[in-house]
Amino acid sequence: MSEKTASIRAIESDNSIVITVNGNFTFPVYQTFFDVYSKYKGTRKQVEMDFSAVDYMDSAGIGMLLKMREEIGTGAGTIRLKGCNANLKKLMRITRLEDMFEVS
Repeated sequence: MSEKTASIRAIESDNSIVITVNGNFTFPVYQTFFDVYSKYKGTRKQVEMDFSAVDYMDSAGIGMLLKMREEIGTGAGTIRLKGCNANLKKLMRITRLEDMFEVS
């Protein structure tokens, strides 16, 4: 599998944060992802991850989601993972992450 490095950006509004990932959600983007979400720790805003431009996620991607959930928390509600393709939805189901995140 060829590596398509992801770009990650966040857009904040009054009540929510939308983090958009464009590319593969894998270990090489760990530091970028951490830098983006860490500034929102304790904000109690709704978090939405936009995966509509993600083709592939590995175990590091799963770990990044779990770490974000632990550090940001769910004080404002469920963390939403939107725009997941069929493979990402299958991965969420197999790993039972669909029990921790709202997946669409």
